Amino acid sequence: MRKIRWNVVVGATVLGAAVFSMPPASAAPQATPTAQTGVVTPMNASGCNVHTCIKVTGKKLYVESVTASTGGFYGHAHWPGCHRAQLLGARRGETWLHVLGTSSKVCSKAFFTSFSFKWYTKHNFPDGYQLCVQWIGLGGLPCEYIHK
Repeated sequence: MRKIRWNVVVGATVLGAAVFSMPPASAAPQATPTAQTGVVTPMNASGCNVHTCIKVTGKKLYVESVTASTGGFYGHAHWPGCHRAQLLGARRGETWLHVLGTSSKVCSKAFFTSFSFKWYTKHNFPDGYQLCVQWIGLGGLPCEYIHK
């Protein structure tokens, strides 16, 4: 069971959070990686691609959380509306990314709004595992690799 909560906070930033659960091995592939922004260091890693940013927090193979946010070009989405974030992953050698989680809808009626959604993964991943995030309808697919 996945619990999801979200809040609107000061500064027109929309935040969300979810408890993570691994999908079955038969999860359908979604996309191929388009950007590799770095390697997970002992504590965390982050990077952006187009309008989307990723932040991975953890130590070695243990990932405490993964955050998807809007960023890149001016650091925000330029239009009002609702969006969903997706957490994607692939084992070393896999060509396709698998959907590991999808956020609840995060909405704003204002222009120049920043969106953020956090998955509390609390999970050990295999060495070389790739984690990526995307906002459905926005550009960007930043990724990070998990290493010992």
